[in-house]
Amino acid sequence: MLLVQPITVRHFSDPGCPWAYSASPALATLRWRYGEQLDWKLTLIGLTERAQQYVDRGYTPQRQARGYRNFRQYGMPFQTQPKHHVAATSAVTRPCGAPSSASSGSSAGGRRSSVVSKLARTTS
Repeated sequence: MLLVQPITVRHFSDPGCPWAYSASPALATLRWRYGEQLDWKLTLIGLTERAQQYVDRGYTPQRQARGYRNFRQYGMPFQTQPKHHVAATSAVTRPCGAPSSASSGSSAGGRRSSVVSKLARTTS
C-alpha cells in the first residue's frame, strides 16, 4: 500500500458570505472523493472592515434582502427582511479568533471552537 502525505487545503471563508456558503456542495464532494488525502484548514476572514465600504458600492439593506432571497434556494439561512443597516463582516469573525485556522475536526474549546465546528460541518 502506497502511503502519501495528505495535501493541505487552506480554505478561506467569510461566514457572512452567501457565495462562500454556496460552495458547500463542491467542498463536500472534495471531502467525499479524497477523504483523508486532504488536510482541511479553515481560515475565517471578513470581506470588509467598515459597513461604509458596502454603502459606497451601492448596497442598501433593501438590496441585500432581495439578494438574500435568491440564496434561500441554496439553503443559506438568511433573514429576508431588510435590516436596519448594512454590516461589515470582518468584525463578525473576531469573536471566533479570526484570522485563525483550525482543522475541520479540531476543537480548541470556547465560542471560537463552536463556530468553527458549525462552519466545518457545512463544508463536509
